[in-house]
Amino acid sequence: MLKAHQHGFHVTRECECSLGIEDTYHFILECTSYVDIRQVLFDEVKNVWKDSSNEGRPTLSVPHFLAPYSGFQLTTPQCHQIVSATFEYVKNSSRRL
Repeated sequence: MLKAHQHGFHVTRECECSLGIEDTYHFILECTSYVDIRQVLFDEVKNVWKDSSNEGRPTLSVPHFLAPYSGFQLTTPQCHQIVSATFEYVKNSSRRL
């Protein structure tokens, strides 16, 4: 959206994939343009979760990717791993935020 505005194009909330509204939730969890790199992110989070003292499966939600420090029983290094993996996802998407 920001990129379009900078170039004088009509601003729309529809994602370039045409399958959802371009927002953080869609970008991180749904957009079909990023299936492969999203799997890398999910795998990293699952590995961190597996190494933690938590049971079951991790909740793959926007807060878990952007602020794992709150509400999750993870160590500071584990939180850093998740945030780093999230930044790597953004970088690999070639998106400008």
